[in-house]
Amino acid sequence: MSFDNLKPIAQAIAELDVDIKLLTAKKKALEEEFRPAIVDQGDIVFGDYQFSCVTSPGRKTLDKKALEESGVNLEPFMKTGRPFNTLKIKKVSVA
Repeated sequence: MSFDNLKPIAQAIAELDVDIKLLTAKKKALEEEFRPAIVDQGDIVFGDYQFSCVTSPGRKTLDKKALEESGVNLEPFMKTGRPFNTLKIKKVSVA
């Protein structure tokens, strides 16, 4: 089976993957500078965009390790999610 017809698609996916990683890092750095300045300040409008940043309470979770250490058998309460595909992209050197 030949995958030649998939080469341009694979190349485009790989290039977009690199772009997304760079843009995500840049966005995160900008947000780290921006968020503290506007947190809990209400709605702020810059140009055509409205921004707000609020402090939300943390999510409640169960301490699985503490439950196991206390002797609670968690196995009857475990469930398996729906299967899914994982696409991995890794740059390799061409020999």
